[in-house]
Amino acid sequence: MSAQAAATASQPGKKGKKAAVVLNFSELDDLFLNTKGKALRNLKKKMDKYKELDKSVRKGELKANAQQKEQIASLPELKQETEDLEALCKLYMESNPNYMAKKVAISDEDVEKAISNSLALVGQVQSLTALMVEDASFVEISAAEHSSLASVQESIINMQVGAQSGSKTFAKGAATKVFAQTFAKLSQGSDDLVKEGGVSYSDLNSFLSRCFSDNAQIVQRIADKELTAKRERQAAEEAARKQAAAQAKAAADAAKAESDKAAADAKRAADQAKAAAAAEKEESKDTSAATND
Repeated sequence: MSAQAAATASQPGKKGKKAAVVLNFSELDDLFLNTKGKALRNLKKKMDKYKELDKSVRKGELKANAQQKEQIASLPELKQETEDLEALCKLYMESNPNYMAKKVAISDEDVEKAISNSLALVGQVQSLTALMVEDASFVEISAAEHSSLASVQESIINMQVGAQSGSKTFAKGAATKVFAQTFAKLSQGSDDLVKEGGVSYSDLNSFLSRCFSDNAQIVQRIADKELTAKRERQAAEEAARKQAAAQAKAAADAAKAESDKAAADAKRAADQAKAAAAAEKEESKDTSAATND
């Protein structure tokens, strides 16, 4: 292991203050510092990105949207989180002076957890993609995050298509290799970009984690949509019921009118027959009287 892997946290600076934690975590065998070093680097990269954004807004070069305003507003919190993580690394290194010589063995439990997390990410990518296909408004997602999520989802689809091709792709496994590499990077939180113009695997991993661990807003949006759909169904059913009732009443009224007309026609015919019979009877009397005379 090179000396560059050492942290400078324990060495005092010019003013007696300890220098910031500098870790070449790719060369560290210590699992704790390796993990925290990556997290620290990601935090600093995010802070630098948000600082540049804040700088552009202050100069009037950019008008921040709602998401960018939230990012700028999170700078103090990110700074505190960075300082806390640096302090934790310093404390660890001071408590473990031989951390550079350690090689932490990976337990079966660690392996099982890593595999479980990777497989969970596959399910999360597919679930979130399907949710957004159903209704894109369910999830707040940037264009870069969306394109990166679609790229990762594409690796799943390509792997499935290749696996279903049978003898044509058997033992070749190019799509399977890409799928495995993609989710290995996603699970490990790689700083590589998922695709040009997208976000890093680390940022996409964090986004997925937020969606499924802090999902109250998504769940509420789904519930709101279901409630709206239920109310629309109830309103449609009520309108259909009223329409059916109106049609039934109209049919009953028409039948009654027809019945009343038939009764009136029958009465008129009966009256006419009665009048005709009376006239015939009267005519018969007159004929009989004339004969007698």
